Amino acid sequence: MTVKAFILIDTSPGKAKEVAQKLRGVQGVTYAHTVTGPHDIIAMVESADVSSLGELVVHNIQSIAACGRSQWLPYAGRENSKRSAMYCSRRPR
Repeated sequence: MTVKAFILIDTSPGKAKEVAQKLRGVQGVTYAHTVTGPHDIIAMVESADVSSLGELVVHNIQSIAACGRSQWLPYAGRENSKRSAMYCSRRPR
């Protein structure tokens, strides 16, 4: 089973675009976009398991120059399941 997570990344001032471009070249990074708000970049990553996901973040993402603090949020969605489709199709009462 593939493990996915969102990564919220802070960068050095003025470096968000450069770091996002570098992230897009890292194997396991599905996408990386600059954003406004408390963080500079949001990225989606995929890995075989939680352990390799942690290694991906520590060794391949946090090691990028100008990449500062990062926070990863495991993805708990099930958009492809019948149960999720059922909940999404319900209307509020």
